[in-house]
Amino acid sequence: MQQKMRDKKGRFIKGFIPTTSFKKGHIPWSQGKKGIWTGIKNPRWKGGISFKPKKSNWLKYLFGEKRIMNKKFKNSTFWMRKWRAENPEKARFERHVYKMRKKNAQGSHTMQEWIDLKVKFNFMCLCCKRFEPEIKLTEDHIVPLKMGGTDTINNIQPLCNKCNISKYTKTISYLPLSSNNLIYEVEGV
Repeated sequence: MQQKMRDKKGRFIKGFIPTTSFKKGHIPWSQGKKGIWTGIKNPRWKGGISFKPKKSNWLKYLFGEKRIMNKKFKNSTFWMRKWRAENPEKARFERHVYKMRKKNAQGSHTMQEWIDLKVKFNFMCLCCKRFEPEIKLTEDHIVPLKMGGTDTINNIQPLCNKCNISKYTKTISYLPLSSNNLIYEVEGV
């Protein structure tokens, strides 16, 4: 006979112990088998770290004595900053490549192609005609990415930051006429 959990008014009956349809010794899914198959007790145990070193010795244990002696090793941002300071051109180019990937830009160019382009125009901003030690050249897309331009070297011209910002999303080519042939094909003129 099944016991009633509630009285006629729908209230719970005090002292009611519900009977379950599960067998004796059944463990509900939410409670699981705690600690029975963990660690060494598990028949599939393969070993692992046999001891837990102290927190202070943890890096020594993982990387050896020599690396931990240099405290700067713990801070990976230190090494990235140092590398960026030593290689500013490469760091700037990597940021450019990251931004282009994020924008899903079609095409790409290498750092060597960019350097060759700067050498071709004698490290000069094509808009204001100033040279690189005085200014820092940036890669300007002749046909902006928003307007359907690509990130290939044919769509790039060296401009200083000020000229690049003032150009904004206009399709302006400062390249000499001998270099403009491909641009006219892109624009369809």
